[in-house]
Amino acid sequence: MNRSVALCCVVLVVLASPIGVVLAETGPASDRTSAYAQDGPNGTSASNNTSDSIAHRNPDIVGQEGDAAALQDWLIGQLAGRLGEGSIQLSQGEYDAARKLLGDKYNDRLGQLVDVAGETDSTRTFRRTRNNQRELTNATEDYRDTYEKYREARENGNNSQARELARDLEEDASRVRENAGRTRDGYGQLGNQTGQDFADARDSVTAVEQNITDTQEEVREATFEETTLSVRADGQQASFLDPLALSGTLTTENGSAVTTEEIRLQIGSQSYRTTTDENGAFSIEYRPTTLPTNATNITVGYRPVSTSPYLNSSDTIPIQVEQVTPNISIDTAPTETRYNQTVTVTGQVRAEGIGASVPVAVRLGETRLTTAQSREDGSYQVTVRIPAGIDEGTRNLVVSVAQENRALASTSASSTLQVDETPTALMMEAFGTDAQTIRVSGTLRTTDGQAVGGQRVALSIGGNEIETVRTNRDGDYNTEVALPQDFESNGTVEVQATFSDEGTNLGSSAANATVSVSSAGGNTGLQSPSSGLSLEQFLTLVGGVVTLILVAVFGVRYWSRSSEPKNIAPAPASTPVESTTEQQSRSEIVQNQLESARELLSEGQSDAGLVTTYAAVRASLKERVARTGLTHWEFYNESAAVLSNDERSFLERLTSAYEQAQFSRESVSQQTAQDLHSSASDTVESDSGKSTDLSE
Repeated sequence: MNRSVALCCVVLVVLASPIGVVLAETGPASDRTSAYAQDGPNGTSASNNTSDSIAHRNPDIVGQEGDAAALQDWLIGQLAGRLGEGSIQLSQGEYDAARKLLGDKYNDRLGQLVDVAGETDSTRTFRRTRNNQRELTNATEDYRDTYEKYREARENGNNSQARELARDLEEDASRVRENAGRTRDGYGQLGNQTGQDFADARDSVTAVEQNITDTQEEVREATFEETTLSVRADGQQASFLDPLALSGTLTTENGSAVTTEEIRLQIGSQSYRTTTDENGAFSIEYRPTTLPTNATNITVGYRPVSTSPYLNSSDTIPIQVEQVTPNISIDTAPTETRYNQTVTVTGQVRAEGIGASVPVAVRLGETRLTTAQSREDGSYQVTVRIPAGIDEGTRNLVVSVAQENRALASTSASSTLQVDETPTALMMEAFGTDAQTIRVSGTLRTTDGQAVGGQRVALSIGGNEIETVRTNRDGDYNTEVALPQDFESNGTVEVQATFSDEGTNLGSSAANATVSVSSAGGNTGLQSPSSGLSLEQFLTLVGGVVTLILVAVFGVRYWSRSSEPKNIAPAPASTPVESTTEQQSRSEIVQNQLESARELLSEGQSDAGLVTTYAAVRASLKERVARTGLTHWEFYNESAAVLSNDERSFLERLTSAYEQAQFSRESVSQQTAQDLHSSASDTVESDSGKSTDLSE
């Protein structure tokens, strides 16, 4: 008899017997990714272990037996094994396999560990180490891919492209070093927290880092020439109105002057272009704008263009900052507006007639609309849409210099703006889904058809409010409402949806729907079959039959596969156990970086968290900025052409903080790092959908 037919007969017998329900409670053994990934806490391989060690039993079964401690150990072993196997795959250049080991299965096991043990130091470390190791994998793959392009450019004699690619390699190598160090730190913490042995994983990561460090040293020596920047000042006291005169020289490593070369110097967020003379000398005036008033020194950096044969260099000089209060004006602004209309405000930021580039915040009433950056001449232009959450009526429109304790002090100007009410239309439909539940859906729009998102709609039955639901960005809402247990009906249920205009510039609106129901028990008309079974019993029976049919189908497939000839050639030994390609999207990379940054900030590591936040934002903007091999301020300047004012302002603040975190002896404050991370998280989330506001 055919095996499939025989198996179906067996399943039919099971369906007719009480034993059938047992099948729904049994399942396959735990998933097997590789021998390493399935090692238990004692390090023994699941494939070779013939004992009844609890470390390799199905976690669901263990949970049913109540052995939480053994289940916790099993899950820890699973996570440690995947980290270890991932590091080995990384060292072998199997990047997809390395990422897959830290993908969905890892997340599932980590979620189970949190369910069993709660959110602990070890679960947080497992999460952070996973993120760091995945970013290390991505950075390593990026380096290898770019290195091949670099080699090809050199072989073809394309020196300009080779230099650009070599600067990309510098950035990738820096990412490798940072994440390798963080990954090793995670191994060390996990070893202390769980007792797992990460020696092999640590060695694999170190080998990857050392290989790339050595390779990049060769690239640097073959492609670039080291430089030395020497800077002097005519004093230490400086203010926006009394700039600091700086002079200096730029030489190569062997002391030769970089002559008649147009160079770019960077001081914080401010960029200066000048030209060296025949001796490599130059001079500029530094007029501080965003420098903290308690700063004691500034770093002047030489930032060569991406095709230059020279490497970066910098020098630090002492400074004392005297604060100046500028004037800010509103030159043009509307006098009347309403929901979702665009408002454009223009003005100037000046001190004694000298324009200043600073962040400018715009508020309407108590709501901050955006923050933009004024231009070098002090002019600004901000365009924003009016949100719903501003009350109708006359409101103060305030613009201000959005910084505190900086070389230029905060100041503001204001005007008034009339916010008119916009009428709305609320739509709703409702129908019964079972004896006690009604499905309600609808839309909230303005009367001219604009979607109104993020607003609460109250749902009532028989005049009693049951719950509220919030509209999505398209103005839609959809939910299920449970009928009250004591609800009595004469055959119909009246459902009301109400939008209140409280706290908004929108008009209130309402909608009603009538749902037919049975008078007995509030039943909506969904009846059980005439067999005498209750509705609950009937649905349970249907669910059980469907489950058993699925078991039968998968059993047939399994039996068919198991009966195939055994003489099929095995896969080569070098093929990864998990060979399915799973190229991680950029959004996943960015989210992992933001999660790592959050963990670092929660531990008080403000500089490390800020640097990781910057990396996430830069990665999210990568598609919008075509050039590669840019320093942080080059990237900022390159981005200016494609970013809005508020986006540019946020990136400027983040870049300035990144430079402090990465290069200054003075750490970024915890509050600043957390604020920027919060803004970055909102930015990345919104960037996946519509246009972004980087100022939040």
